[in-house]
Amino acid sequence: MLDSLVPSGVVWCDSEGFPSWSSPVEGGFEVHTKNLLKWGENDSGALILWEAVGLADSWSIYVTSINGPWRKYAMSAIDFMDSFMQRRLDCEYLVSEDWPDGDSSIHSI
Repeated sequence: MLDSLVPSGVVWCDSEGFPSWSSPVEGGFEVHTKNLLKWGENDSGALILWEAVGLADSWSIYVTSINGPWRKYAMSAIDFMDSFMQRRLDCEYLVSEDWPDGDSSIHSI
């Protein structure tokens, strides 16, 4: 999916997560799009992706918007969702002053 948007298959990000589409950035990090699996998105276009490298319980999570900075979270999907619902997640794409509201909770189905 993302490989079609990024011909090289690599997004180089500066230390703040903003993409540099042409070359590595000192102090930054790189994202290999061939290792990413999309598992969520919101109505604003933010993507939630697993970095599928190594054992599944050690996969990191990336959140990004098409032209915004990339955010990396080294936590499980359960911890990510719990942090999101409890308003402990620092991610401008997913958390705002009014979401999630104070009455939000996770229920098993």
